[in-house]
Formats: sequence, C-alpha cells, structure tokens
Amino acid sequence: MAQTQHQCNGFENFYLARQPIFSGTGEVFGYELLFRDNADAVSALINDADLATVCVATCGFICSQKDIESSQRVFINFTDNLILEGAPRALPASSVVLELMEDSLLSEELYTALLQLKEEGYLIAIDDYRGDEMFARFINIADIVKVDVLGMEQDRLVEISRFLSRKEAKLLAEKVETVAEHKTLLKLGFDLFQGYYFSKPEFLSGRKISSSQSTRLNILKEMEDPDFCLERCVEILKHEVSLSYRLLRLLNSAAFSFASEIKSIEQATALLGLKKITHWLRLAVISDMGSNVYSGELCQTSIARAIFLEQLAREAGLGQAQPEEMFLFGLFSLLDALLEIPMQEIMQHLPLPEALKLGYTAEQTLHGSLLSLIRNLEQGKWGDVTDLSLALHLDQDLVDQYYYVALIDSLALGKGLQ
Repeated sequence: MAQTQHQCNGFENFYLARQPIFSGTGEVFGYELLFRDNADAVSALINDADLATVCVATCGFICSQKDIESSQRVFINFTDNLILEGAPRALPASSVVLELMEDSLLSEELYTALLQLKEEGYLIAIDDYRGDEMFARFINIADIVKVDVLGMEQDRLVEISRFLSRKEAKLLAEKVETVAEHKTLLKLGFDLFQGYYFSKPEFLSGRKISSSQSTRLNILKEMEDPDFCLERCVEILKHEVSLSYRLLRLLNSAAFSFASEIKSIEQATALLGLKKITHWLRLAVISDMGSNVYSGELCQTSIARAIFLEQLAREAGLGQAQPEEMFLFGLFSLLDALLEIPMQEIMQHLPLPEALKLGYTAEQTLHGSLLSLIRNLEQGKWGDVTDLSLALHLDQDLVDQYYYVALIDSLALGKGLQ
C-alpha cells in the first residue's frame, strides 16, 4: 500500500491531486500537480507557498513518475523565491515545466533567473494569463502560456488568442469544461487543454453500443450474477485472448514473483481465487471499452475512483453501502465518457442496485454526493471537498488520505492491465 502521508522539511500530511493536460489530438502532454495541505491545526504552518512547492517538487514529483511516459511533462508552480534560489534545478529539465504563479512580482532578478533556467533546458509557463500587460516581457521567454478560460467572454478569448498567436509560446487553455468549448478553443489556435471536458462526452444522436463493447458489457453483467463461478471465469478468459495474455503476463511479472512460471488460465485463476480474479477482470474489461482518444486517462480515473470509494466504505463507513458495491460504483462512473453513450442507456445492460444507478444522475443521493466529492478532489476544488466532507460526516483528513492512496495504487493497477 502506498504511503498516504509524506514528510517535507518536518511537516507532514500533504496531499496531491493531478490533472491531465492534453494536446489538440487528445494525447497526454503532461500533468499538473496540485497541492493541498492538511485540514487540521497544523495547516496554518503549512500555508507557506514556498513549502507547498517544495512538497510537490519532492514527494509529489517522485510519485508522479510512476506511470508517465518520458516525453510527458510535470507542471509545478514555483514561487519567485524558489526560482531565485535555483530550486527547480533539483528536478530534471527534461521532465518539468516551471509555472510562474499569478501573484509573481515579475522582478528583473526573476526575469534573469528564468532566462538562465530556460537556457538550461527548462520549459517556462505563465499561469493564469488574462491579458495583463505586466506579463508582456515574460511572455517573450515563455514556452507555454496558460489562459484561464472559465467564464471568459468570447470576444476577450479571441483578442487574447490573437495576441498570443504572434508569440512563440504554446497556448494552454485551462478549466475547459465541455467538449463544445474544446472545439471552439481548437479553432482559436490553442495547443494544449486542461480541464474535465474529456470526462463529459458529447453524445451523438443515434450512436449505438458496438459489438465489441456489447461483448464487454455482457461480461460485466455476468460477473454481477450471484452464481458467477471460477469455471465460468475460465471460460470467458479462454475466449478473450487479449485478456488471457495480459493476465498471464501480469502473474509472471516481478510484481508476483512466483517460484515457477504460470502457464495456463486454470492455474492462474486457481492461484488468485474467484474474488481476486473477478476484481482484475472487471478492471481489464473497463480498460478495453474506450472508444475515443481519452480512454486511457478515463480508465485510470475510473480505477482511482473505485479504489477510493471502496476504501472509504471499508474504513470510514458509508451507511449501508458495502465496499464491493462502492468499488463498482466508482469503476463504472465514467462508462458514459468511455462509450460516448448516455449512462441511462448503459445501465439498461447492467444489473446494478437501483441506488447505484440513481447515484449517477441524482447528486442529492448518498452515491451522487460521493461522486461529487471525488470529482471535486480530482479538480482540486478544495473548498467544495471540505463542504461535501462535512455534509457526508466524513473526516476530511481521511478523505484526503484515501484519495491519495487511490491515486497512487491506481497507477500500479493501470500498468498491470496493459
């Protein structure tokens, strides 16, 4: 189990969220690491922006490297003080984007320091740009300019994009909420995109579940049958070559280190047992169901949600909600985005309890509130996380811990499904 707490310069209990940043074609360009300090009395001591950056730049950066490709970048906010002290040099230039924070003083010394870092190979990003003239000189040396597009008028967006198009920097739109916004921003010349538009599909009229997706849904349906058994699991795996291959490869990897090679599906299922093999099979089936360029990230997010809600139900108590049930609720919560089909239609194919089905569409229910909680965790909306934790009578510190564990564990599980 991954550690949920890390110590940084004597301070403990910091937590991270990470947000994917996509290219215009939907490939993951990198991730921004978002810091949150502990919710208890110690937090007053950790509110220092320099320390927040140090925590992210050490513990957070190490954790973020577990599953990202070498070509992908990690975006980290650096304060003026840390840039002037040369702190970014503790991290490899090939992996990091230094974000200049919106409250920067933009001094001459800072400009000189950034110029030197740029010459050493570091990418420089201007955060939260909204057309302010004071950033003009710094934009000339920036590699990426982040524009907060949430609530920005169309005319202002056009004006900013035209101005920045004359610069060498890539344009990154952050807080992109819908597919329609993404399409508009693409037309305006933006290169990179950050926000949860990728998890909010644009449903096309008449779109149907494909035959391969239908097969996968039928497998999920079978696994929810109380009579589902190990023998039936073996039959499914024998008919699904890609699943069999991945299972045997996983079991013969260093992650398990069995004394002898696992050569058959029967041997594999006998070793794991029905509960574990069913758990793995659900994850593997979900990972195969995507129909768009964001499927990899959606699958990763689904797994993290499943682990988080299962842990929350087991350790914190969620009324009558059972851990296994909550795992399913989280795992299936992005099926609409994966399949690009409304959740109501997908639910017709799965024999889930009504409380779970209702939770995907009704925020006022327990399950709906939990889904809102994890969405806010993913987006770093800490104030809303606090409010929802209180409303659900959950210890905020435990919520943070379980989410962080889920994020780290999901990365390892995701690799095992490839």
